[in-house]
Amino acid sequence: MQIDTLYALAYPVWEMSIIAQLWLTASIFGGLWFLWLFARLKPHAWWVAIGASCSYLLFNIVHGFMVEALWAVLYFFACIYGQYRSMKSQKLCDKWTFQEHCIFLGTGGLVLLALVAHAVAQNLSATGYLSAFISLVVVVALVMSARRVLGHWVYWVVIGTLGTTLHAFYGNYTIVLLMGALAGLSVYGYFQWMQAWKLEQGEELWARDQL
Repeated sequence: MQIDTLYALAYPVWEMSIIAQLWLTASIFGGLWFLWLFARLKPHAWWVAIGASCSYLLFNIVHGFMVEALWAVLYFFACIYGQYRSMKSQKLCDKWTFQEHCIFLGTGGLVLLALVAHAVAQNLSATGYLSAFISLVVVVALVMSARRVLGHWVYWVVIGTLGTTLHAFYGNYTIVLLMGALAGLSVYGYFQWMQAWKLEQGEELWARDQL
């Protein structure tokens, strides 16, 4: 099985220098800080996200993870979009129907399975494809966050769960803890926003079959 060294997320972190490990950890921690602030509806949350995405972009460029660097560019612009939206609208949140979420997640899951099956058939590392899928979901989650779709928290849970699995495979246990914290923060954020919606609208969002 070959390791796709183009992807920071599909690489044994313990083979990096100490500085690189601390840099990657700090970038991920910045993402966690953003989610914590965003869960609590803090207006400066997107500035933290912009800083974290810049740090992650530079990390990937400096260490030669060029494909992941391209994803990081998308993260950066998604965060800029989020900051722009936060200044233009104070709307608490938007929502999708359960069917819309299921269609998106189901389609993405089928694509992931097809990519993994191809990697196995070609005796390639499936972790590179998994890393690419996580990166795609991060972009979608950031855009949904910018648009304040309540269900974006579910996507962050998926990201944290897949990230935990990927890093556990390579023994990146510090990152495993951070990814587990990301999933936990996402669950917290979801219920925080549900409560805020109930206080603002006077009803449970679940009652409307929307997320």
